[in-house]
Parts: sequence; C-alpha cells; structure tokens
Amino acid sequence: MNMGDAGSRIELVGELNSKNVSEIEKQLHENLSKHEHLIIDLNKLENIDVSGIFMLFMFKQNAQKSNKNVSYLLNSAKVITGNTFNLDIPELFKASSEQNVE
Repeated sequence: MNMGDAGSRIELVGELNSKNVSEIEKQLHENLSKHEHLIIDLNKLENIDVSGIFMLFMFKQNAQKSNKNVSYLLNSAKVITGNTFNLDIPELFKASSEQNVE
C-alpha cells in the first residue's frame, strides 16, 4: 500500500483490507493531525474489504467530531473488488458526506 501526500491530499494505492487497515488508519490520523482538511483519493485502490470500508467511514465520522473535514474521491465508474457485502461504496460515502452539508 502506497500513500502519496501532496499537502492535504492522500492517494491510497493497492489494497485496503484487514491486513493493513490499522497501519493505514494510523498514517491517516498522522496526516489529519497536520491539516484541517484531508482529501483521500480512492481511485487507485484495487481491492477493499469491509474492514477498510468501515475504517474509512469511522475515520470521517471521527474527524468531523474533531471539527476536521475528510473528503473521499472515487470515480463513480470505478469498480473496487473485495468482500464488501454488496455495498455501494460511492453511495455509502456520499450519504456520509450529505449528513454534514455546510
């Protein structure tokens, strides 16, 4: 898993699953501590499992409780494979974003 940070933009590459979710979450928290807003680009993820989806969802919720903003970029045509229990990933994050419309 590679993470490229250009300011407050993070690009996740490869896989986000139970094997690496803790380390990725730690790195995201480190970056969020330095910025008020993080943009996390998911377009280069090839595989994500339910633990990865849950971590991203909770990461955004916890950031908002700390008055920080996290946005996810995911091309609506992008297909991410993995054990996601047939969840519509773009809709899941869209719903999360719509809860806190400024």
